[in-house]
Amino acid sequence: MPEIPEIDNCCDKEAFAFFGLTAYYAQVLEEAALNLAVVLRLPEVNLLSQELFLDLYDSLGRRTFGRLLKAAKSELSLSEEDADFLSKTLELRNMLVHRYFRERAEDLISEV
Repeated sequence: MPEIPEIDNCCDKEAFAFFGLTAYYAQVLEEAALNLAVVLRLPEVNLLSQELFLDLYDSLGRRTFGRLLKAAKSELSLSEEDADFLSKTLELRNMLVHRYFRERAEDLISEV
């Protein structure tokens, strides 16, 4: 993983740049959860063709990150620590995607 740049507090653009970097890593994590869900479902599906595999991937790809994690938790024997970590990750991801800018709107307003 590339090194995370240091915060310079140089300009308003920096918050957006770090938000973008964080959103990128959240999407990477979501894609990993999708891949895990597909692998966990493979034994349930008689994969006779690439089309069936793609249908499974597409079907699971429509699920939210939370639903993918819930499915993975039910199939895996996770330690309490790992389960807590995934729950906190989901909370942070949801805050980032759904509330980050709304909760910080006044801090991000710049005067013209």
